[in-house]
Amino acid sequence: MTRTHAEGDVDEIQRGLELLLRVRANRRGHAVFAQAAGVSVSQSSFEVLSLLSRTGPLPMGKIAQQTGTDRTATTRTVDRLFRVGFVRRLADAGDRRRVLLAMTWRGVEAHRKIATLREQHIVHVLRGWDAVDVEAFAGLLARFVEDAAVHELETAGSA
Repeated sequence: MTRTHAEGDVDEIQRGLELLLRVRANRRGHAVFAQAAGVSVSQSSFEVLSLLSRTGPLPMGKIAQQTGTDRTATTRTVDRLFRVGFVRRLADAGDRRRVLLAMTWRGVEAHRKIATLREQHIVHVLRGWDAVDVEAFAGLLARFVEDAAVHELETAGSA
């Protein structure tokens, strides 16, 4: 069943997503969270720590792919994290030529401090919402993100 969407609704969703992404990706906003957490970590470093927190150890190429950055920028970010002791290099048991990057206990703790403040911010934003709306929003957002990821390449390929 094909359903069309009102042009205004799609425009409103697009504007909302742009604003949300701008707010969440804002370096100054991230700096506020990092400073409040007492952790000196750039936004790009936090993204790598968040990824490793969700996935466990990964090779450099996967980190670049998953964060949407080129390998050179990812290498610089990982090198900074390595120098401050937030990540370590591991040999891949399945392929001794490949190196995996994993969080250290210091990296886990730094990530936890900032992530906790970010989560508290979301809780604060949602404090006036009822439980039904929060549950519906969480479900619809997860569905939208999953569908957007699946259809991203299809849409780009047909342009």
